[in-house]
Amino acid sequence: MPEKMKSISEARQNLPTLSQTAQKRLDRYIITHKGQPQSVLLSYKDYLGMKAAAELPRRPEIGESIRTGLRQLDAGRGLTPDEAGNLFLALKLAKESNAEPVPGNTKSLAISGE
Repeated sequence: MPEKMKSISEARQNLPTLSQTAQKRLDRYIITHKGQPQSVLLSYKDYLGMKAAAELPRRPEIGESIRTGLRQLDAGRGLTPDEAGNLFLALKLAKESNAEPVPGNTKSLAISGE
């Protein structure tokens, strides 16, 4: 995830290429004006990750859910990726139909590796 400095005029001339590189290789570009940093170009995936990370301090229940899931993984209790995917679909369908899909606590789920 390299960071590269680009002047605003260089970024303007190469925006499609910079955008594709940011998306495919996760490069980040610091856009400068008169040598001073002004903005950053990064992939949408990076942006969503940063946005989610910034939200964590305001939502302590999410952090606790993550910690619970990590403890479950450490203890060998977790879901396979297929099980997690099936549960996600069940929860999504239940939400859309306002039904209760799975009895019990579905707030913190651990997903084990393949």
